[in-house]
Parts: sequence; C-alpha cells; structure tokens
Amino acid sequence: MNIQRTHYRIKDPTIFLIGPMGAGKTTVGYALANRLRVNFFDLDREIERQAKQSIAEIFETGGEQAFRDLESQIIAELSSRRGIVVATGGGVIGRDENRRCMRNGIVFYLYASVEQQYERVANSQHRPLIR
Repeated sequence: MNIQRTHYRIKDPTIFLIGPMGAGKTTVGYALANRLRVNFFDLDREIERQAKQSIAEIFETGGEQAFRDLESQIIAELSSRRGIVVATGGGVIGRDENRRCMRNGIVFYLYASVEQQYERVANSQHRPLIR
C-alpha cells in the first residue's frame, strides 16, 4: 500500500471521504467524526432529508439527473462548513462542480476491492444503482 503523508495546518478542516459504493465511507466517517469530535454528514442521508424522499424515490420520480443535481447542491452547501466529516456518494466525483467544492477541504479516497464492494452491497435495498 502506498500512503502519502501530508501535514495540514488547516484549522477545523472539512474532510470528504470519497470512493466507490461499498468502500466504507459511512462507517469510516462516523468513526473519524467521533474521534475528532466533529459533526458527521452522510451525503445520501442529507439528500433524503432535504428532498423528503428516499434515494430510490428520487431515482423513480426524477431519474439519476435529479439525484445528481441534489447531490451537487448539497455538497456545495456542506463544503462551505468547517470542522465536519462528509461521506460522499460513490459518484460524487463525476461532476467538475463537486470536485471544485471539495477543494475547500481535505479529500480521502477509500479503496475496496470489487469483491469487497460486492460483498458489502449485494443485499442492499436502498441503493438504486446496484439494481
């Protein structure tokens, strides 16, 4: 494993966890936020909260485009905050605007093999793209 060590001197950074579906972003995010004593945001849960719909419902009514638009709007809102940990969705880096927003913080990529990803999400009922 190749790990780059970088020392940041940013006060109260926003930390973004990116990676494929099933990489453990939410699990690691909770643990990291707890350890740092900061607030944790799961981007998918935040989308559901603000849309007042499940992700599956968003996909059903508006398709992936509607979901990605909400995702971009909320990542922009969260990127303006300081001292939080954000677990993003697996496709968040697909849009330039989302990557620009995350430049305001520290981004960690979480890796999982395809086998690990499949094992973790195969039985998931709340992931429309896995279907």
